[in-house]
Amino acid sequence: MTRWTQEQDDYLRAHWQEQSDKELAAAVGHPLASTGARRGKLGLCKRKGCRGKDWTQKELDYIAEVWGEKTIPQIARHLGRSINAVKIKANRLGYAGQMKYGEMMTARKVSELLGVDVHAVCDYWIPKCGLKGRKKRIGESGRCTIIKFADLLEWLEANQDKWDSRRVELYGLGMEYDWLKEKRKADALIPVRKAQKWTPEEDDRLRAMFRRGDMTYAEIGAVLGRSKTAVGHRLTRTDIWGTAEKKRDPERFQRMALYIRLITALRFQVNALGYEPYWQKAMCQHWSDAKGCTAGCADCDSCTQFQRIRPQYCRRCGGEFLEREGSTFCPRCRTMRKKQAQRKWAVLRKRKGA
Repeated sequence: MTRWTQEQDDYLRAHWQEQSDKELAAAVGHPLASTGARRGKLGLCKRKGCRGKDWTQKELDYIAEVWGEKTIPQIARHLGRSINAVKIKANRLGYAGQMKYGEMMTARKVSELLGVDVHAVCDYWIPKCGLKGRKKRIGESGRCTIIKFADLLEWLEANQDKWDSRRVELYGLGMEYDWLKEKRKADALIPVRKAQKWTPEEDDRLRAMFRRGDMTYAEIGAVLGRSKTAVGHRLTRTDIWGTAEKKRDPERFQRMALYIRLITALRFQVNALGYEPYWQKAMCQHWSDAKGCTAGCADCDSCTQFQRIRPQYCRRCGGEFLEREGSTFCPRCRTMRKKQAQRKWAVLRKRKGA
């Protein structure tokens, strides 16, 4: 790579306004890309008569004032700029994907205003409870759900049992309406735990109890003060098996995994000793070697929930096999697929090493 000399830098400073990068590259004897990069490094970035112009404070104030109320093409038309220029500037200012409190609000802003989870707004209130909302493309962040503030006020007044006014700041809705004052008085008598947001401590306890495997959703909810449905929904949105935890603290994840395997092995031994006289468990769909009887029966003699293990069919060989847990392949095909994957890995590793 040829280094830039002082004479070449002086030539760029003297002629960069009237010559293009292609002409400059031919004059100094450097590639076109190298010439453009060198010109930018020397601070020679804006030629006379270029299409771009500096953003004024008045234009920035206008974007901040109407962002979320007017579309990007309308803003670009008013400012006399291109749509792409407005998008880039809004993204740099942090406006992309956000909308101000005004005529329109995003679902996330609504959730922050009312102190609820954003999933409650998008997955429950809008599709099932009649809240009016629609998808719209905002800036460079893709599509988001927007809600008219007037529609939100109308829905809040008509569905006062769906939200808690104690989480809304005083005058958070613009003014204290008569119906809002009455709701604040009524909500003061409701237990605080209703529809409370999940805390990190509760998520940790939820993971621990779920990993143990000996508690139902209702039992976990009774410990945490949550409903069975709330526990089920939270489990679908939480990193239960510790993928993020494994990346953050590998040693702690390994200790936790070892602890889970140890508890499972001990339960297997307890169940094997406690139910040894009973042969029915070997054919029952509700039996688990680690958890015992999942149907809740005390012993097999008085069992009323017996169900024979359902047969399954292998997708690979089509053979029938009996297993309690659902599986796509039979044990024989699983072993063959595992060996095939090991051979493939060995071949690829050998090629990579070669």
